[in-house]
Amino acid sequence: MNATAETTPSPRDYGIEPRRLALPADTMSVADARYHVRRTLKRFPRLDDALICTSELVTNAIVHGSERRDALIVVVIHREDAFARITVEDSGGRSEPRLVWAQTRAEHFRGLMLVDALADCWGVYATSLGAHHVWFEMAATR
Repeated sequence: MNATAETTPSPRDYGIEPRRLALPADTMSVADARYHVRRTLKRFPRLDDALICTSELVTNAIVHGSERRDALIVVVIHREDAFARITVEDSGGRSEPRLVWAQTRAEHFRGLMLVDALADCWGVYATSLGAHHVWFEMAATR
């Protein structure tokens, strides 16, 4: 388990211009987000891990985020040779994202467990407007 508080400050700024993609809060957007991450992180050694974590965060933002029909999620990707950071922003939801340890046979509540296992670090912060930003970072090599 990675040591991450349930609510953390925003991740550090690396001074890199991130790539941003706004998507409707719809299940079809999970594949679009993965495509966007795959193109941006092309030869990143831990691409598969980054894609799994992205899928989980986007799915959580869709399921637990705003119930408004016009709600959007935003995927933000920072990339350097040695690391990648991906943030998924929702427009606010019923509850703040948090790590829940699922029962062995549970079908739900595994998303952040996967992120916790695969990412080097991750966290959550809320904006003054109630939106949630869930982020993770990965070094190119473990």
